[in-house]
Formats: sequence, structure tokens, C-alpha cells
Amino acid sequence: MEAKTSATVLGNLDWSKFDFTRWNLEGLPLEGGSATIVGLLQKVISSPQWPQAFGSSLPAIKTAVVQQLTTQSKVLQARSAALDQELAARTSQIDAQIKAVEGKLRTASASPTVKAVPDRFQFVVKAIDQKSQLGLPGLTAQLLDSQKPGAVLASGSTDGNGSAVLFLTKEQADSLANDKMDLTLTIVNSSGKMLFTAPNVVCAHANRVETQVATIAASGDTAAALGVAIQFNAADSALLASLNARGDQLKTLFANRKQDIQDKITQIQNTITAIQAELKPGAQP
Repeated sequence: MEAKTSATVLGNLDWSKFDFTRWNLEGLPLEGGSATIVGLLQKVISSPQWPQAFGSSLPAIKTAVVQQLTTQSKVLQARSAALDQELAARTSQIDAQIKAVEGKLRTASASPTVKAVPDRFQFVVKAIDQKSQLGLPGLTAQLLDSQKPGAVLASGSTDGNGSAVLFLTKEQADSLANDKMDLTLTIVNSSGKMLFTAPNVVCAHANRVETQVATIAASGDTAAALGVAIQFNAADSALLASLNARGDQLKTLFANRKQDIQDKITQIQNTITAIQAELKPGAQP
């Protein structure tokens, strides 16, 4: 009875004196069905016939609008949560790339780790520039027979990190060990210019790994290798800086998107609050 009485009272009100312009729905961030319903409602409110023909239906229409706005608010909240998930996924991808580049830079500054094997002797060489400590690529490392000048027993080119792994077979290593013969390490550039030498640096034994870091002073003979090393290092450093910047930009972009959605949600909630206040018993239409 109370609901019927309230509806009768609303129907008997003089709607010709109600200022419908104060309930303006223009500019609300609505989509789909919500936008359609609210758009039609706005047209109805703006029509000259509204106060007389539709005054008694106002509470029901307002309730329907509140329902549509509530649905739209939930859609926006879900979209905000989806942005959080997308940001986490994309940030994870960038973090993985950053770790890969950082790992590459660490590898470039250290000698490679090689596992010993029974059938050979392995000798790890790392050629670095004395000042920059950058690995020098494209040089030739050689193990020489100390008693036979010029007799190269093993050789290899340094990689992009300035490292090379030389090896002797078990038979070679056993023979040299029996003769108690130490080996000499030399490093030359692509023109055969001697850059580094370390006589009697190691005695070969099968199932063993030895490491030697060769520090080479910069000169015209190392200029080409050093130039390549600088380019490699600059490219990796630039990539790392770019990835870090991209991560920061991504966080800012998504923060702005989430704030935009939150602003829309706040606007919708304010409208819902205003309409619900008008639906309370005794409130002015």
C-alpha cells in the first residue's frame, strides 16, 4: 500500500514546475546498452511532454538508469583489473629481456666456464684491453711447444667476448706431461702481429681445464679488435637503457589509463548517488 500511495503522490505532483535540466546525463562515459538507454532518457527528459506524460513513471525510470550505470561501473572495474594483468605480463617480458642483456654483459667480462673431460686438456684464454677491460674479439690465441719455436699445438680465435678455448687430445697431453714440457701462450692479431706472449705458462694434463687472462695494452695493432669490442658493448648498454626506459614508460602509460577509467567510475558513482537520493521517500523529484 505504501508503494502504491507513493506512486499516486508522485503522479499527482505538478511536474510542470520541476526543473529537469538539473538531472543532466550528458557527458557520462557510457557504452553499449547503457549509452542507448541513457540517451533515450535524456531525449525524453528534454521533451515538452515529459512533465505531464511521464511524471508518474519517473521512479521506475530512475531505478532502471541506476541499474544500467551500476553495470557500466562493473564493466569499467573489470577493465581496470585486466589492465593490471596486462601490465604484469608485459613488465615480465621486459624484465626477462633486461636479465638476458645483463647476463650477456656479465659474461662478456668473465672467462667462460668449461667442464673438464677425460679425453682432452682444455685451455681457456681471455684477451682483454688493459684500460677498458673489454674482451678483444678476432684475435688468434696459440699454444706453442716451448722446445720447438713456431710449432703450434693448438689455436683458436677469440669470440665477441675476447675468449677462446684451446684443447689438446689426451695423447698429446700425456706425451707433453711425460716430457715435463710446459707450453707457451701467444696471441696475435689478424695480420700476425704479436700482441701477447707468456712462456712456459702451463703443463698439459688430460681431464683438466686451465685459464689464462691476457691483458693487452691498446695500440694500433689492437685498434680493430678494440673498436669492435666498443661497438658490441655500446650496443648492449644502449639496449639495456632502452629496456629500462620502456619499462618505466609502460608503467606510466598504464597508470594513466587506469586513472582515466577510475575517473569515469567516479563520475558514474556520483550520478548513481544523486539519483538514489532522489528516489528516497520525501525527496524532491
